[in-house]
Amino acid sequence: MKHRIECLRWLLFLVTFQFFFFSCATGEKPEVLIRQTFQTYKNAILHEEYHKAASCLDSKTIAYYGSILEHVRYSDSVTIGSMAIMDKLAILMSRSVFTKQDISEVNGESFFALLLSKNVVEKESMVSSLIGEVEIDGNFAIGELLTKELEKKKKEGQVKGEAIPKVQFYLEGEKWKLNLTSLMEKVNVVFRNMLAKKGADENKTLYEMVLLEPGKLNNKNLWEPLMNRF
Repeated sequence: MKHRIECLRWLLFLVTFQFFFFSCATGEKPEVLIRQTFQTYKNAILHEEYHKAASCLDSKTIAYYGSILEHVRYSDSVTIGSMAIMDKLAILMSRSVFTKQDISEVNGESFFALLLSKNVVEKESMVSSLIGEVEIDGNFAIGELLTKELEKKKKEGQVKGEAIPKVQFYLEGEKWKLNLTSLMEKVNVVFRNMLAKKGADENKTLYEMVLLEPGKLNNKNLWEPLMNRF
């Protein structure tokens, strides 16, 4: 009888400890979970586990890549030509490396994994980055996206505020997910300003950039859709 009571006490202790541990991990230290999400994303890329990397993304990012996928399949030059720079580049790059058979059965998440496997999505800078200070507001968070060099300059007071790039996270269910769309918006602005200063034609420049990429060009006319809707 005494042995049974001791077993029950030990079991109660384990249950209480586990409840306390997980409530702290999920409730009191969200910045730890945010960094874990980013680290999981980086590790998955390093080990070429691209579907695992895609699972770290939030629903907004997956929806964005689902939209890009639809444009890759069906949009013509007029539609693409009016889009944001990074959207155009993603579509043209995708058409250069994929055939219609490659993308006929994929969705936004698996399409992102394919983009990683073909180096259409930039990987190196993310893998070499880390999350600095994190600001959390409910189910939304912003984290500083730092390199080792930028982290050092920040500590020395050489960079601060808007000069430090930031990445967003959203709490979906019980997991913090990485949002990449906010980074694209800033790149769009920088790229557009750069082309404007040079007086370069945006569509022509993007097309030439894609043609300069090494590898086989799977489609001759990148401005034309890969598939027909009907």
